[in-house]
Amino acid sequence: MAILIIGAVASIGYYQFEVAPFQGTSTTITVSTVSCTPSTCVNVTMYPNAATVAPGFSPDTITIHAGMTVVWLNNDTSGAPHTVTPRNATEGWETGSGQLSLGDTYQHTFTVTGTYHYYCTIHPTVMTGTVIVTS
Repeated sequence: MAILIIGAVASIGYYQFEVAPFQGTSTTITVSTVSCTPSTCVNVTMYPNAATVAPGFSPDTITIHAGMTVVWLNNDTSGAPHTVTPRNATEGWETGSGQLSLGDTYQHTFTVTGTYHYYCTIHPTVMTGTVIVTS
């Protein structure tokens, strides 16, 4: 399967992709985004088929400043639920998202510098990510 990006219009909150299988047919998928001010917030998205395509989180590693918020969006149009769960509760991020269905978001504001690893408890080998918080 080949993926051709037809357009990316972040300012109004959607990305549109055309998925063109080898048989010559195509399907259009509209992927939502979450409005986020770049100086205070970063978006991480779970794209279609995130459980089978590494990395499941995109981007899977981000660097932010202390006080910034990360917003995760389940945009997996395959219908798969996902979670955002910290690997180590002693890192200052004690709780995660719980199960996120298509279109659900979870956000966390990181106030302490450090490296925070997270994963999807449903798909722990494919869906992993890291948030690096600097001062």
